[in-house]
Amino acid sequence: MNSSSMRFLALPAIFSIALLTACGGGGGGENDSGSGPGPIRQADSRDCFNSGLYKPGTSIEFERLDKPDQTIGFSAIWEVTPYAATAKTPAMSKVTTAFNSATLYLVDQDALLEYGILFNDSIGFSTPPFRRPIQMEAGESLHQVVTTNYYINDGSGNLESSQNIVHDNTYVGREVIETPMGSFETCKFEIKQHFTYSDPNSKPTTITKTRWFAAKSQYQGFLLQSRFVVQPDGEAVTQDEFSRVSKINKYDVK
Repeated sequence: MNSSSMRFLALPAIFSIALLTACGGGGGGENDSGSGPGPIRQADSRDCFNSGLYKPGTSIEFERLDKPDQTIGFSAIWEVTPYAATAKTPAMSKVTTAFNSATLYLVDQDALLEYGILFNDSIGFSTPPFRRPIQMEAGESLHQVVTTNYYINDGSGNLESSQNIVHDNTYVGREVIETPMGSFETCKFEIKQHFTYSDPNSKPTTITKTRWFAAKSQYQGFLLQSRFVVQPDGEAVTQDEFSRVSKINKYDVK
């Protein structure tokens, strides 16, 4: 697998971790049973979306735990700034993390659209953009086939590489989870993506992302925990990461 493909596989994992935002300022969520993860129930996903997370001016500083026995969290940020329209995209919000990368979002009337990702040395644009409907019923899935083209970020506009992604986003349902800041009711999503690459030397790969977003609290819509699994076709899993928010140091959502 070449370096551009490896970078593409690594950054979604980093971004999933950085996306883990606040789940409570020392208090519990809607359900503070303290009895561990709760069963999934039938309720739609509207309560787990917050458009303020994607408005310029939003700024969050938080900490996360990446291992079950970890006690000191890693610092992370979520900063939103405007991104001007280009020939390839409309005007959007640019969400920057602590990992020298950023993702481009647009909140549509009924969905969150992810148009691409920015690195220090390249820019990736997805056609069509990845779509997350604001309201999904438990068990509902959205299927897309997306092409992401990466361009060298030197002003030349030269194409560096491309990937085709078969994308299935399923809203599993509601689930109460335990975090270092209490128990919270969440919306659980599972995203499966199968990648094929323009480089014939890069092996097709499946990435599975499981995400738990906070429901019905002042932190509505934040990703409280996330799992990220990478498995090249015909091989064993090569990457399996799990992260959870542990502390919020700054929380300013517009």
